[in-house]
Amino acid sequence: MILMMRATLRAKGQFTLPDDIRKAAHLESGDEFIDALRARAHDSKQPSN
Repeated sequence: MILMMRATLRAKGQFTLPDDIRKAAHLESGDEFIDALRARAHDSKQPSN
């Protein structure tokens, strides 16, 4: 199953899964899951190492 969403990372490193995503994935409090993240592209003006 692939579910896509957009979430905001909070100051303490947490994010909230929207209710429709939790229901579709049958997730409950305390459940563990694996996620895949797509990193933001770096600003091309920054020097590369």
